Amino acid sequence: MLYFWVIVALLGIIVDILTSAYLFFAFTVGAIFAIVALIFNASYLLQILVFSIISVLTLGISYPLIKKTLKKTVKRTLRMEEEYIGMELTAEEDIIDKAHIKINGIYWLAKNTGAIIKKGEGFKIIGIEGSKFLIQKSKGDKE
Repeated sequence: MLYFWVIVALLGIIVDILTSAYLFFAFTVGAIFAIVALIFNASYLLQILVFSIISVLTLGISYPLIKKTLKKTVKRTLRMEEEYIGMELTAEEDIIDKAHIKINGIYWLAKNTGAIIKKGEGFKIIGIEGSKFLIQKSKGDKE
């Protein structure tokens, strides 16, 4: 049974390195504890139970910490639409509630969240709601 747990531990490490899926590291830790149980002459059933419990505990405790660390260190790639937030444009038509706006040759649906925007006035993209841009009249244009 010792060889079985050593193989499980090594496979966990190898698969984790090859896939970058932290999940398999937990199995390696579980296998190491199962080897310790084997050293103390634990039954096969107890070894499997130790392996299962330690693997789940390792995953449950360390995964949130790893996820939190990765969120801080890995810069999120913006979607194309998110790069447009903050962009200032000029209205091609009056925008009361909703309108189609053209950005780099592509028409997008926009929802006006402020005062009416007259043709020729500036407006700013302030966010995204579903598949629509949220827009507002630019501060420089008076109502």
